[in-house]
Amino acid sequence: MASGSPVQRAYSRIAGGYGRSRNKQIIQFLLDNGLFIAFVLELILFAVAAPDLFIRSRTLEAILRLSGPAGIVLASYTITLISGQIDLSTAQVGGMASLMFAAVFQLLEWPLGVALALTVVLTIAVGLLSSYLIKQGIPSFVSTLAVGVVCGGIGFLIINLTKQPGMIRLVRPPLRDIANFEVLGVPFVIPLMFVAYAIGWVVLNQTRFGAHIYAMGGNPAAAALNGINAIRIARIVLVTNAVITGMAGILIAGRQLAAQPGVEGLGQSLTAALFAGVALSGGSGKIERTLIGLLFLSTLTIGLGILNVAAPVRQLIFGSAFVFAILLDSIRQQLASR
Repeated sequence: MASGSPVQRAYSRIAGGYGRSRNKQIIQFLLDNGLFIAFVLELILFAVAAPDLFIRSRTLEAILRLSGPAGIVLASYTITLISGQIDLSTAQVGGMASLMFAAVFQLLEWPLGVALALTVVLTIAVGLLSSYLIKQGIPSFVSTLAVGVVCGGIGFLIINLTKQPGMIRLVRPPLRDIANFEVLGVPFVIPLMFVAYAIGWVVLNQTRFGAHIYAMGGNPAAAALNGINAIRIARIVLVTNAVITGMAGILIAGRQLAAQPGVEGLGQSLTAALFAGVALSGGSGKIERTLIGLLFLSTLTIGLGILNVAAPVRQLIFGSAFVFAILLDSIRQQLASR
């Protein structure tokens, strides 16, 4: 027996399709704007939990200070990820660069410019090595993971050769003065971070190179058919990311007055980018959203510190955040494929 008239069945199909479309629109809205909503809720939560400590200008400054060097790296990392390259070497490259700089500048007492130049050359070599491995057909996450292990080893080798106790202290005035330099009372690294995002936005949205980055990340085969040199783009973004990561590592070392293997804060770039909607497979994402993702994680770090949350619990929270970011990326990919 028929379940209803043809008109009723047609209406049911239309209503069902509308319902599915409506649900998809809601999910897409949450994916597009959920990070901003979560950031606002996070601010409200910490403000309610610790109003006397969180609602202070010093807390805002602490959040921005924490975001500064890592945020500059994240701007570059976002472009790298959009191009389809997953760089897992950032923390190790930053640590190696800061140690190389510290050994030349602090221990050998060479001029600041020479130490910076040598470090830039080293990070360029790192980016070229990663791009060479990718050219040989090795996936980027494997290539950069291997390069990261090498960089970590070089960092520990520098420590052993200089016979330092796990780190190299930086006490020479020029670097300390630069790391703590302020513009109108604001640490210079904060406006520098916003400048980095402005440049990244222009590159991605207003240049032909940016269009090629999106094309290569979205569909490498189609990009190649249209004459886009994928290896050249990979080389440029990986070298740029390595150099910027190295400079950020030096800034962090200068602020902490010590260089050591692995730079805290640089390893969260992938988490922040995924939170912000940058596809793990490349080809999509907006650099302005990664800034919100960075501020979300920095606020979480400062807020948990204010609440005196135990270190193991903090690690659990950040680990859960990374898993959640991967799940969000999976949901985005599934919606895009429908």
